[in-house]
Amino acid sequence: MKRLFICWCLFLSGIMVYSQEVYQDVIYLKNGEVLSGIIVEQIPGVSMKIETAEHKIFNIKMNEIERITKEKVMLSAKQQKVLKSGFEGNGALGYNKGSGDYGLDRLLINLSVGYRFYPVFFLGAGLGVRQYPDLKATLVPVYIDIRGELMDSKVSPFVSAQVGTSLNATNGLKDVGLLIAPNLGITFRLPEGAQVYLSLGYEFQQMDFYIIYGGYANVTRENNGAISFRVGFTF
Repeated sequence: MKRLFICWCLFLSGIMVYSQEVYQDVIYLKNGEVLSGIIVEQIPGVSMKIETAEHKIFNIKMNEIERITKEKVMLSAKQQKVLKSGFEGNGALGYNKGSGDYGLDRLLINLSVGYRFYPVFFLGAGLGVRQYPDLKATLVPVYIDIRGELMDSKVSPFVSAQVGTSLNATNGLKDVGLLIAPNLGITFRLPEGAQVYLSLGYEFQQMDFYIIYGGYANVTRENNGAISFRVGFTF
């Protein structure tokens, strides 16, 4: 588990580097023209070549240049895929791999609705499904959903948590116990502000276990813990 967590953190660090602001070369000419792009060739004291975003290459003599700078690329709202404040839905599918002495595998479905506070914070409430193949049981989590992106960019790491309780759908919606599920992931913005994301986390689920020993049954409340893998989307 420790190795998996370290690898995931390294992956997110790489994404953060990739997502940093983009800069370009800008050449100001003495005749008032401005060329921006990437300088692809330079002959000191003689000339240089710059390739623009339209893939055109200009060969410029050094005595024609007034100054050269590096400037931030100004992206359009569509290019930035800007998120806006407003109501938002959030869905996820995944698999929880049981961890620890009492951890059980289960399939995961989450669906929440809430409000996005521009640009990177979401607060909502949700319902879910946890299908336990070994127990032939289904739990229904009811939770508060909190999520925050770490960067206001088209690709960003994020942290999230669901906190609530689970109800046993196979036993009259009886309360099972406390649910806490922190996650760390990466989100990708799509056109019109939608997102898809991947996450890795841990799900803490309190649950009663019946232990039979010597003909007697004892009830103990334990953590049905699991490593959680999720693929999600917002709408």
